[in-house]
Amino acid sequence: MQERFSYLDMVNPPDEPRREFEIPHSKLYKLREELSRIGIPDWYCHYNNFNVLDGSQWSLFYDGIRYEGSNAFPKGFDELRMFLKEEFDFQDLAGERCYEDGLPLDMDAVDHIIAHAGDVSYFGSIDERLADGEIDEEEAEVERAQFLSEPLRLEHDLRLVMRDYPAYCNYEIILENNGIKADMEELLDQDVSKLSAECIIAMMIALMIFDHMAAASNVYLNYFSSAIYDGTIAKWLNRLEEVSFKRI
Repeated sequence: MQERFSYLDMVNPPDEPRREFEIPHSKLYKLREELSRIGIPDWYCHYNNFNVLDGSQWSLFYDGIRYEGSNAFPKGFDELRMFLKEEFDFQDLAGERCYEDGLPLDMDAVDHIIAHAGDVSYFGSIDERLADGEIDEEEAEVERAQFLSEPLRLEHDLRLVMRDYPAYCNYEIILENNGIKADMEELLDQDVSKLSAECIIAMMIALMIFDHMAAASNVYLNYFSSAIYDGTIAKWLNRLEEVSFKRI
């Protein structure tokens, strides 16, 4: 029995092709155990260093989540690189270079959430482009399928933000301090043009938590996913980008 697993896709040099390989079932357990030990589930979905114009881009798909980066690397990246080299004889991953230390990461909670703006905005534009005749229904379905995991990825990062920045666990207090009730209809109708980054992230967390609390009672409302599909969260992310630009 064999199971397909995508190799850590490192585009360096740029013309190097993407490779996939089949892993015998006998090695699959060891691979999953190593990925868990390294702490892949604790990685954010995006790691970007925009101070470097060329270099290394990478991506990894694990347990339904796509992790990716450009010239920035999470803790454990070098361990993963060496494991793949030694276990699967990828000599092109050899070398003494330490990716984590060579290109240090400088991203905070706002940066990690803003990194979702491109995919969320693109997904939200599909219905609009379909209505304008830019794409047909078949093309729209293909594009939707490519981005169906985006709600899961954004939720993943919001949970990590709550772990790394515990103040966001008090999202209701943050909202209250901004004159906003933790009411879903009020959140979705909110004018975000003057709200802070902290408040925007608290609003996203509120939507996510509300859905999870409802699901625990076997009520599936999907406010969070719907807010991505209808462009609401794209607007919130645009506001985050505006606030972030002002920080520079």
